[in-house]
Amino acid sequence: DALLHAHAEKFRLLSDFVAHHPMLDFAVQDARVRSNTVAVVDTKYPDVKAKMKDVERQGFVLGSGYGKFADRQMRISNFPGTSVEDMKALLRVL
Repeated sequence: DALLHAHAEKFRLLSDFVAHHPMLDFAVQDARVRSNTVAVVDTKYPDVKAKMKDVERQGFVLGSGYGKFADRQMRISNFPGTSVEDMKALLRVL
């Protein structure tokens, strides 16, 4: 099914990007239990909210972490309404 293929491709792109980005890492280290719908990403940015605002100015909205993680995590969705090209564009601005 094309939708499932696109979902898997977007998550593969995101996973490869996070794995090679010096400022990012998945909050859930075990890939077997990591959500492929909403990726929770730990960041090393000194001001994650400023980074998220910068990304938003470029047309993308990211969620923040919850509670005590709000100042160091980003949540990146991988929903059906987002195309493979959308994900590639987001990764270019991250």
